[in-house]
Amino acid sequence: MSAYANLAINDSAQTPESPGTPGAATRTFVPGGKENGVWTWYENTTGTTASTRSKLTVSLTPGNSVTRLKIALALPKAQTVNGIVTAAHVSRGFAEFLFPANGSRDDRRDIKALLIAALNTTELSAMVGDLEGIAA
Repeated sequence: MSAYANLAINDSAQTPESPGTPGAATRTFVPGGKENGVWTWYENTTGTTASTRSKLTVSLTPGNSVTRLKIALALPKAQTVNGIVTAAHVSRGFAEFLFPANGSRDDRRDIKALLIAALNTTELSAMVGDLEGIAA
């Protein structure tokens, strides 16, 4: 079992689709607590408020026939108006996995690897990064 510890995650400037983008960083998310089967991490960034800190949550819910794993990431964009820092908007991403009780460890590893690979394809990268559709 993994320890509940800091998570270091590279931002988009560290990925092949946009290498060397100014402001490239590894973002560090620190544990924020576990409540009702939900683990929470907050980005460790100086000068943020509760409404402008990035947040990652993970829940693992075992069931009789299916175990459900949900991951949610919220990335607020801070703005300062009249000296007050608030969130201008929040970009969100979600992943949800449903694992049948009779599925294997290899099945779970395959779905994770394939989902990551799918998100890294040219087509899906353009859809997510540039909101471009795919030509028929």
